[in-house]
Amino acid sequence: MSTYLQKRFNSTDKTNLKQAVLILENPNFLIKASNVVGKPIEFIIGTLNKVPFASTLINRGATKSIEIATHTVLFTLDELNTSKNSADGFHIMLAALSGGVCGFFGLPGVLADLPVSTMVMLRSIAAIARYEGEDLNNIESQMECITVFALGGNTTTDDAAESAYFTTRATISKGLTKDTLLGITKTLSTAATTIDKEFAKILAKEGMPKLLEKTVQNETTKKTVDALVKFINQVSARYAVTVTEKVAVEVVPIIGAVAGVGINTLFTTHYQRMAHGHFTVRRLERKHGKELVKKEYEKLMKEK
Repeated sequence: MSTYLQKRFNSTDKTNLKQAVLILENPNFLIKASNVVGKPIEFIIGTLNKVPFASTLINRGATKSIEIATHTVLFTLDELNTSKNSADGFHIMLAALSGGVCGFFGLPGVLADLPVSTMVMLRSIAAIARYEGEDLNNIESQMECITVFALGGNTTTDDAAESAYFTTRATISKGLTKDTLLGITKTLSTAATTIDKEFAKILAKEGMPKLLEKTVQNETTKKTVDALVKFINQVSARYAVTVTEKVAVEVVPIIGAVAGVGINTLFTTHYQRMAHGHFTVRRLERKHGKELVKKEYEKLMKEK
């Protein structure tokens, strides 16, 4: 690294990046959740495994929630939060209230709450993104808000020797070129105009892929639609990992609404931390360039 670049990457930047590394490389949601309910991880996962069709229902719920969140960022993100601060505490309170109500109804209540809690977190993620300097009118920034939901937990395919964060980013963003992002904007604008009143109905009943199928007019549009559907599926798959851990805690007998409040609070805080880490890295990338930030990030990983 040149002396000039070392001077540009000052102590504050390095401290901010170090905090981001600690957050992004150590999600540990399940361990924290176990501490909240006072039950070991094995007991919690064992409880969930006894629930029929739980995995299928959770995956469907996670996918539906990400589809709704994607629709929101692409059409109404500018309405989500105009505050100049991240308002973390306000969004934690909303999530806790939602979790407390749905916690009375077991697994059905937890799954019914998931789209609600996901939207609360999206509002918070958007506010954090804006606080860190993102332009939420820019489709790249909008999609990065959704990417945060893929950062909350590691999968069995993650390589411990590499940065799980940068690996996930590379996987999720693959195929989302600038041309593709512009194509997504045009395609969904067409969908909203041509489908009109049926738009929300199709989205709610059949999901984003079915909605997008109705907009396919040529091969270029099809490639754009395929890229967005792939993005949604990849984010959903990783989001489902953490959602499974969340649900596992909330279906533990006798925990109920108490867990709903505590776990939704922890769940929201978890993704707020991921958002702060992610958008801190992106802010530093805008300032110093992606290559330099990644080198510093990897160096800090080795110092952990």
